[in-house]
Amino acid sequence: GAERERVAAAVRRRTGLEARLIERIDPSLLGGLVVRVRDSKFDSSLRTRLERMRHALLERATREIIQGRTQLSEEKR
Repeated sequence: GAERERVAAAVRRRTGLEARLIERIDPSLLGGLVVRVRDSKFDSSLRTRLERMRHALLERATREIIQGRTQLSEEKR
C-alpha cells in the first residue's frame, strides 16, 4: 500500500536503486523498520532508538559522576 511505496521511494532517493521490498515481522524491533540495501542498513526501529537513548543517558550519568568526584576531591584540598 501507501506505506510500502513511501519506503520504496525513500530507498530510491537515498540509494538511486529500485527497491524490491521483502517484509518480515520482527517483534524484537518493538516498532519502526529496518531497511537493508546491499551492504547498508537503515535502522529506524524503536529498539535501536531506545538503545541509543540508553547509551546517551549512561554516558551522561557517568560524566556527571566523574565530575562530581572531581569536584569533591578539589573541595577536600
